Amino acid sequence: MVMNRVLYRNLPYDPDKDFVLISTMSPGSLLFVAHRSTGATNLKDLVEHARRNKLNVGTWGAGGGAHMVIAELNKQFGLQIEAVHYRGAPPMFQDLNAGVIQVAQGPYDQAINSLQTGTGRAIAVWPRRSRKLPDVATFLEQGATSRMFGLRGYICLAGPSGMPQEIVERLSTSMVEAGKSERVQKLLDMWGIDEAAQGYVEARRLHEREKPIWIELVSSLELTPQ
Repeated sequence: MVMNRVLYRNLPYDPDKDFVLISTMSPGSLLFVAHRSTGATNLKDLVEHARRNKLNVGTWGAGGGAHMVIAELNKQFGLQIEAVHYRGAPPMFQDLNAGVIQVAQGPYDQAINSLQTGTGRAIAVWPRRSRKLPDVATFLEQGATSRMFGLRGYICLAGPSGMPQEIVERLSTSMVEAGKSERVQKLLDMWGIDEAAQGYVEARRLHEREKPIWIELVSSLELTPQ
């Protein structure tokens, strides 16, 4: 809906004209997990470590939010952190546990094994603190100044352009009501997601507010479109 218009030369669809947003939901808090070998307990510690040592940080793909985290930290602190791109979070955390990379980024449910074994430690979180790890401060709270760290991010439910408004509203209401159910609340807690689905009005407002910033951020990565 946003990044692909920068990452691909010829999209077979128009993100602005071909879809109608029905609902959005938080993807959960992104944990920034440092390997115990770094000795880092917070973002300041890791920045100092990166000034003295080569630092490889995993992402779940070029052009995604985790890639932008690295780029923005490099800009602010004058670092040369190397982004290592994976096909998803599981292999990234496997390499963190093996000491192949020094930092991995991902959701709570993917990071939990590293945290429980003590192999990794969550030193920052984005976009907001997690109920699962309430003592881990956000990037913003630790002095990261990029606009990215103030964004919420989202996953969305969308329909085809021209969908009748009454259907949009019915589906939107169903998503919000389902998010309040005990079953869904338990699932969200298991995945470390603190917010349930939002309705179509908030979905569109969030999308329009964050879209230009995401486009600017991913464009700044200067990736060659596929």
